[in-house]
Amino acid sequence: MIPLTPEHYAAIGKIAVQSGILERELSEYIRNLSPNSRLPYGLRPKIQKLGEELAIVMAQRAGARELTQILDKVLELVLQRNTVVHGVWEADSVAPRVFSESIAVGEVKVRAREAASVANNLRNARMLLLHLLIDHCPTAATGRGRPTSDPARLRVKLAV
Repeated sequence: MIPLTPEHYAAIGKIAVQSGILERELSEYIRNLSPNSRLPYGLRPKIQKLGEELAIVMAQRAGARELTQILDKVLELVLQRNTVVHGVWEADSVAPRVFSESIAVGEVKVRAREAASVANNLRNARMLLLHLLIDHCPTAATGRGRPTSDPARLRVKLAV
């Protein structure tokens, strides 16, 4: 285990903020699609619940595949978030010239230099999800304005 630096704490803080916003938005989308359904607790169950609600509403409609892909990407980022926020940072090597830091929980491993990008990727995924909901399932995005970001650029940044 290594001591955390201010950069580690900054990355963790940014990730926590973005994941909190994501959780609130997922709850909103679920409530818009199914006002009487019980909201699950936690990010992964909310992603799954939104996917289930979208599958019902979007059955055999254009955009269903894109929405599934972005939800898969959001889940991947949530797993990275969990690793960064809850894992124990360790040195990959003791050799001074090869020294780098990483964190791993189960199969998910994140290097220190990648940790800061997790928050940015969470934000990009949130924006792309909102674009897709407005385009393909506006009921889920009721009351939300279209983000100013370019969805094509977001797809490239997220590799989806």
